[in-house]
Amino acid sequence: MESRMKLHCASCGSDQFDIPSDPKPDDVVACAGCSGTIRYADLQASSLKQAKELVEKSLRDMFRK
Repeated sequence: MESRMKLHCASCGSDQFDIPSDPKPDDVVACAGCSGTIRYADLQASSLKQAKELVEKSLRDMFRK
């Protein structure tokens, strides 16, 4: 079972981001692969959604067995 989650750039699929050392919600995060940008708050929201989906999938898989 996968226990780690990696965020990926929606444009290029890279998992490398340039994040400020003390990010604030409106700070801009840049993809190291394609230089695409996203607000830090939006990146947090996306990661929370992905984590929730991962937990839900893991629970469904666990109860199927």
